Amino acid sequence: MNRHGSERGATDQTHGRAQRSRPGELAFVAAGLAVYIALAVVKMRGYALDGRFWAEEGSMFYADFHGRSLPGRLLYLVYGHFMLAANLVVAASMLVPLKLAPLVTTWLSLAIQSIPVVLIAAWHERLGLTRFTACAVVLVMLGLPQAPEVWANAVNLHFHFSLVAAIIAAARIDRAYPRWTGRALLGLSGLSGVPANFLLPVFLALAAVTRERERWIHCGILGTTAAIQLLLLATHSGSTGGRTVSFDPRFYWLPILAQQVLSPLLGMKMGEGFATILRRVPQNDADALLFALVCSIPVACVFAAAWRARSLTLWTLLAASLTLVLLSILGSIGDKASFISAAGGGRYFYVPNVLLAMFLFSAFSGSRRLLPRVLITVLLMGSLVRVPSSAKGPEWLAAYDRAMAQRAGEIDIWPTGWKMRNVLLE
Repeated sequence: MNRHGSERGATDQTHGRAQRSRPGELAFVAAGLAVYIALAVVKMRGYALDGRFWAEEGSMFYADFHGRSLPGRLLYLVYGHFMLAANLVVAASMLVPLKLAPLVTTWLSLAIQSIPVVLIAAWHERLGLTRFTACAVVLVMLGLPQAPEVWANAVNLHFHFSLVAAIIAAARIDRAYPRWTGRALLGLSGLSGVPANFLLPVFLALAAVTRERERWIHCGILGTTAAIQLLLLATHSGSTGGRTVSFDPRFYWLPILAQQVLSPLLGMKMGEGFATILRRVPQNDADALLFALVCSIPVACVFAAAWRARSLTLWTLLAASLTLVLLSILGSIGDKASFISAAGGGRYFYVPNVLLAMFLFSAFSGSRRLLPRVLITVLLMGSLVRVPSSAKGPEWLAAYDRAMAQRAGEIDIWPTGWKMRNVLLE
């Protein structure tokens, strides 16, 4: 934690430098956002012109919103919890005809999920990043194997808002810190789904360590939204499905290896092949256990770096990543073993992997150690290659026209196999 004290001591210098370079910083943020959107369009090339409804976005949100008043739409609960951002996006899409509605959900969702990109670019010094490493993080955001599932759709905005909350936690606070921006975004994050609220223990630990007033205010905001979400879940538990709780450490350790080591470095297809070996560990397969231990070397490298650096920012990034993973698995519906995969359930690991990338680039950007340099190089190369990767689904306009011509009761949506009610026939 010694570095934190030195960071606070350099506050005045940082503030003066920020004032002098403000036009340059604004230009960097604008340029970074423009490149991000351009690459996002490449990723969205299969649905950028038509738009798309993604899974529950059409089958639940849009279909259930039909016939409801505006307050009913904005206060809609899905799986027993409140997702304000998703409600706002889908409610906005109902202002246009159904044929055009997916364009609204797609592009408005992309605009909202760009908030953490702006924060990373604008606050890169607060996060221990250079301009170059901030750009590298954004590249990883685009190219992670888990990215297609959470890309440009309303139902997964809560994951992007958990990233917003984690960035607010990790960012250094000084005299120039935009307090009301952080507070407002944190409140919106907590009301936009459950994941951001998982980070309350991280915020409490930060407040206890730093004793900064702003950190305690953050705790109050997130504590309030967490209480709201818990109350809603408790009173609407029937809609969430069955949950099983497991305290077997293997069902937390092995998913981390599959989703945060194999998948980001090797991709989903190759990573899934190796993940099948990890799935043999619970059967006490000695060879599989040895393989799991080898896969744990990068994880050990990350923890060792955090210990050596004694940086509050690095510890916060690591703690936020680990907390999001552990609580997501703990609170998940169904079999915990399903997460021992490089593909299934990847959306729960998207933000933790972005946070790990921020950790790696902050901790090792100037390192001459071989293993960190290899990990960073493979991660960047893999992310660059996977930028165009996308999920598959039917063309919206063709599916819509076909359903209207046949007066079908359902319309095909994304991903393939999902359908939504044809509300125009009701």
